Amino acid sequence: MRRESLLLVVLAACNTETADSPESQPASVRERLATSEARLLLSAPNSAGTITIQRKVAGGWETGLADLKIDQGEVVATADDATGDITIQKLSLVLEPIEIPASVFNREASLSHVRAELTKPAVVTTTWTDDNTAHLTTTLDLEFAWSLTVEGNTSGLGAPDLPPLTVSIDVTGDGSSVHADVDAGAGGELWSWAGLIKLEDLALTLSAETK
Repeated sequence: MRRESLLLVVLAACNTETADSPESQPASVRERLATSEARLLLSAPNSAGTITIQRKVAGGWETGLADLKIDQGEVVATADDATGDITIQKLSLVLEPIEIPASVFNREASLSHVRAELTKPAVVTTTWTDDNTAHLTTTLDLEFAWSLTVEGNTSGLGAPDLPPLTVSIDVTGDGSSVHADVDAGAGGELWSWAGLIKLEDLALTLSAETK
């Protein structure tokens, strides 16, 4: 009986070592994406953006550049085992409030609860330099939603119909971790409100990594 118990302990230890061994990990980024979904969380300190805000003034428009700060977000991706093409299963992000110049409403105001999410998965032709380095460029349709907050009072503005974002992604890492650097943007007029505010020329730089 004692021998049997000892044998079970030894077998359990061997199984644990096998499960945790380096050989059980994917050998590369490409293999990892081809065998399971990779969930990459955005790094708020390493992600940022800008957008041009125009406000109506006497005789025309005043233009300013607003900094965009990322609160949180994620990218979920897989890869086709045969072609290597990456499918972006999910892309979502939440921004911190975007301040509106006080002169527009003569009081404190901001675009708040700003969030965006990929409308449907996107299969993207991907160039692999090696099994741990890939590049892809595409356009993505994102669904946006936000609210207007004036002196603490918030009203939903619905889902604005913004143009697709042009997205460039560099993927690096190894079998144990995946890193993505994302550059995204849309030019020209994106949105206007009540003839008082216009938003133009969105640019985002995002950094994401598996945790």
